[in-house]
Amino acid sequence: MYDVTTLGRIGIDFFPIGNKARLWNASSFAKYLGGPAGNVSIGTSRLGLKSTIVSAISDDQFGQYIQDQLAKYGIETTYLSTKPGSKMRIDFIESIPGEESRYVSYWESSPDLQISENDIINDGIRSTKALVTDATNLARASSRRAALLAMRTVREEAGICVLNLDWRPARWVGVSKKMRTTYYKRAMNLADTIVGNETEFVDAAGLGSIDRLVEMSLLSGKTYIVTEAGKGSEYIAEGKRTTVPAFSINPAKTIGAGDAFTSGIVYALLHAWNPTKMLLFGNAVAALSMSGKSCSDSLPTLKETLRFMKSNVAKMWGANAHS
Repeated sequence: MYDVTTLGRIGIDFFPIGNKARLWNASSFAKYLGGPAGNVSIGTSRLGLKSTIVSAISDDQFGQYIQDQLAKYGIETTYLSTKPGSKMRIDFIESIPGEESRYVSYWESSPDLQISENDIINDGIRSTKALVTDATNLARASSRRAALLAMRTVREEAGICVLNLDWRPARWVGVSKKMRTTYYKRAMNLADTIVGNETEFVDAAGLGSIDRLVEMSLLSGKTYIVTEAGKGSEYIAEGKRTTVPAFSINPAKTIGAGDAFTSGIVYALLHAWNPTKMLLFGNAVAALSMSGKSCSDSLPTLKETLRFMKSNVAKMWGANAHS
């Protein structure tokens, strides 16, 4: 039995080496594992959960790199399939403190988009307490069928389905807005908890207004978690809203904070924490992840996260804010 299984996008991130180095003038780069499925599997493992990943890699040195990095963090890699002829997704990321991160992506033959229903029939899906998948899987027919099958299977086995809305417009070229929102809603109907920022809920999922989530939570029984970079997060369930501000930090980068936040939320869901403690914990994991250069290598341990909360929660709400 696994605590967490992640499904979907995984790849390699290249960051320029050097103080305030730009992509256009960088001469050397540092290489790290990236992508939400990879980051969340590592993030939850670092927090002490037993994590595995269902995804796909290329049959070359970069595919081997992904497998080695996951194994380094103790992630079960049994359910990584190999897609001959594919090439790992690669992101070149410019991340400078005080600026919005920018990146150039190469993903057209990414193996994670070639995942099929045959890749889903395994114990990584059948024997997990929580499945975390991202909506990028919905952009292609094969990976869409696989993601929806995985969500249905986990629900049948009484597990938790967490959907990261993960809006990436470039992945949806050639898909009409009507079809995109149809696919999003299909996945949202299968999810128990849905995580995204306001743009992802309003534009990508086609809800029109974030306020609709209050009524939707009453009708559907689902939990919606809305993030807003630098400002905090909101928990919406059973017609009620709980809002928690972000921790005040000086980030080295912002990219990857969403995956870190999701890792914290999954940990809290599995421990049945109340909404306030859940959001505080997710915000803390995200804040700590922004202190380092990469997305995956900067994810904190449970001990580091709890120590950070103990030092910083009282500054916001008083000494008993998270008791």
